[in-house]
Amino acid sequence: MEFIQLLSDEYKVKLGQLRPIISDIVKLGIKVEQQFPDSHQSELIFIRMNLFSRFIHRLKCINYLLVFIESDPTMEDNIGLIIRAGLADLIPMLYLDVVHSNIKNINDDNDENNILHAEQTRAFLCDHIYSLMSFFKDYKSAGEYSDDQYRMMLDKLKSDHSPYFYETPMDYKNPKANVDAKRFVKNAEMIAYMRQYPQVLDNKIIHQIYEMYSYYSKYEHFGIFTNGMQNMEMDTLIFRILSCIRFFIYGIYLCCIHLMQNFSYITNEPTTFLALRDKYDKNLYMELKPTSKSPASI
Repeated sequence: MEFIQLLSDEYKVKLGQLRPIISDIVKLGIKVEQQFPDSHQSELIFIRMNLFSRFIHRLKCINYLLVFIESDPTMEDNIGLIIRAGLADLIPMLYLDVVHSNIKNINDDNDENNILHAEQTRAFLCDHIYSLMSFFKDYKSAGEYSDDQYRMMLDKLKSDHSPYFYETPMDYKNPKANVDAKRFVKNAEMIAYMRQYPQVLDNKIIHQIYEMYSYYSKYEHFGIFTNGMQNMEMDTLIFRILSCIRFFIYGIYLCCIHLMQNFSYITNEPTTFLALRDKYDKNLYMELKPTSKSPASI
C-alpha cells in the first residue's frame, strides 16, 4: 500500500486557520452544554440536547487529530470515522427539522405534519429498541442465547425502557409488536421527503450531505473501494474533511435554535455560531482550490 503523500504548504496554512475557528465553536458549545438543565425534557429537546453535545465533542476530537495529520496522514482515517458518525446524526436531525418546519399549528393535534413529527421523533429514539430486539433474535438463532435467556433479555429491555412499550404481556414470538412507537424511516425515505421542500433545505445540500455519508461509510466498512479512497492525494482528503465540518457547524446552529426556544440562558449563541460558520467560509472554504469538485455551501 502506498503511503499517503503529505499535505501541501497551502493546506498547512489552511489548517492553521481552521483550528482556531473550530476551537472557538467548541468552547462556545461546551459553555452552552454546561448549563443544560437536569430536569425532564420533551423528546424533541432531549434529542436536540444530545445531538448538540455530540456535534460539539466530535468537532473537538477532529480538531485534536488535525494537530497530528501533517506529520501522520493516517489520522485522516480516524477523522473519517468520526465524520461518518456525525453525518449519521445529522441526516435524521435535518429530516425532523424539515418536518417540524412544515407544521402549520403546533397546537393542532390533527395537523398531519405535527402528527408525523411526533411519531418520527419517538421512532428515532426507539430505533435502538428495534435493533436490539433483532440482535437478541440473531443471538438466539446462533445458539448464543437459550430460550430462557432470550425471554429474560426481552423482559429486561421492556423493564428498563417501559415508557416505550405497551402495558401488555411481552409477545416473545413477535416482541416488536410490544413497542409503542413506529419504525423510524429509512434514509431513502428521509431524503425523498426533504427533497419535496427545497425552500426549507436546498436539495444540493441534501445531496452533498448524503454523498459524504455514503463516502465515509467505506471507512467504517472495509471493502474494495476503501484502500483506493484512503490513498488519494492528501489535499483532496483534507478538503472533504473541511467541507464536512461545515455541515457539523450547521447542525450545531440548528440544535441551538431549538434549545433557545426552551432555555432562557441561550440568547445570542445561535447568531454567534452562524457568524463563526461565515468566518470559516470566508477564511477557508471559499479560498480553497481542491483537485476534486467542491460541494456547494449551505
